[in-house]
Amino acid sequence: MTVGGKTYAGEYASTDNSERTRLGDTDFHNGPIGLSAQTTDGADMGFIREPGGTLNSMTAGGKAYYYLTDALGSVIGLTDEAGTKVNTYAYSPRGVSRAATSEQITQPYRFAGGQQDPTGIYHLGARYYDPNIGRFTQPDPSGQEANPYLYAEDDPVNRIDPSGLWGWGEVLGGMLGTAIGITVTVITGNPYLGFALGGCIGGMTSEAYYGGHGKDLAEACAGGAVFGGIGGVAQARSSAESAEGSNALQAECARIPSEHPRPPDKGTEKWRQHRLVRSYSC
Repeated sequence: MTVGGKTYAGEYASTDNSERTRLGDTDFHNGPIGLSAQTTDGADMGFIREPGGTLNSMTAGGKAYYYLTDALGSVIGLTDEAGTKVNTYAYSPRGVSRAATSEQITQPYRFAGGQQDPTGIYHLGARYYDPNIGRFTQPDPSGQEANPYLYAEDDPVNRIDPSGLWGWGEVLGGMLGTAIGITVTVITGNPYLGFALGGCIGGMTSEAYYGGHGKDLAEACAGGAVFGGIGGVAQARSSAESAEGSNALQAECARIPSEHPRPPDKGTEKWRQHRLVRSYSC
């Protein structure tokens, strides 16, 4: 690709070629939780992460520098070992660098914690994101979105998509909420409480994944509890109707033998009723 009159040749790895190993004169060394180092013209730059993969610091020229991030995980500054800010970053809502950005120490991490290459495109997990158009350059590999190129549900001010995959916040929230809801329902025998609590936990998990905190988490809990409670009502009603139908069928099964010591004559209405009930549960 050519940007600003300079041509960059890229090399990629992984089964879907989503992992860049070289671009121009820079080699990338990827670890299990993200980029661990990169080398440009023989100069090494290393990245230190927390166990969950969150950026903590970087090393360059034998010195350590520490990342400053905002609520969305975007890098907004870099400090040296003495705590002096050496880099400052500012972005548009979709991740385009603004004039307020200043950089003494070159490093690749910027908007939403994504790795930005010299072309201006961000590497976000499974895909690459172009902030100039606010869209991914490849479709969502999960195939779950109505618009497979959409970034952060088209709400980049409040949400991020660091994995490049559809709705991980919702998926994680749904899985955790469902597990808790079922557990509480089994223990207490109260589906209303179980589903409401599961909805609350699921809502907060999803919101927290996208950087929400404080009031946002409380609102997500309340909304999840309401919808979870509605689900509990529906589940309880369905269970009651199912039990009622089962009891009625068992009563019919018990009644038929006394009315018909022997099977009804084949082809008659009573024979058809007898056959229907017997085929289901008797």
